[in-house]
Amino acid sequence: MDAYKRCSCCVMDTTDPDITFDENGVCNRCREYEQRIEKWWNYGHGHESKLQ
Repeated sequence: MDAYKRCSCCVMDTTDPDITFDENGVCNRCREYEQRIEKWWNYGHGHESKLQ
């Protein structure tokens, strides 16, 4: 078993059997978020009336 490791950006760790880390210790889940999700995330803008 490999040594325990935790992402340098989030709380994900090697308890996830599919996790990988880049040379900076950032996990593949964070990289996927940065590459696929973040550019589409609107941080709730435009939904203020629904929150009211």
